[in-house]
Amino acid sequence: MKICPNLFSTSNNELYTYSHTGDGKSNRRVVVIDKTVNDLYGQKIRAYFDHHKLECRYVILKGEDENKNLAQLLLLLDEMEQFGVSRRDEAVIGIGGGVVLDIVGLAASIYRRGVPYIRVPTTL
Repeated sequence: MKICPNLFSTSNNELYTYSHTGDGKSNRRVVVIDKTVNDLYGQKIRAYFDHHKLECRYVILKGEDENKNLAQLLLLLDEMEQFGVSRRDEAVIGIGGGVVLDIVGLAASIYRRGVPYIRVPTTL
């Protein structure tokens, strides 16, 4: 676990450098964002990844308990497949509460025998 203030400030390289995996050459990420977090901070999050020149596929998931279901898991897996996530070189980044991070963790673990993922929790 790493605590990083001002994570989405464009001058902060922590998430950008931490999300590099494998040979570090891939500049693509699937970024999964809780809907409420996206409504509040989506522009800032996108500006961060744009600033660091990452090609991102943004997936917005509803973070309420009733949305922790197979349909959202399959939606995320489909998005990962359409984007063509590389198993070793492209970390999936989850930003949100427990429901969204649980879905991201499960999807990352079962997609192509597991891809790295980063959890950015937004609730305490």
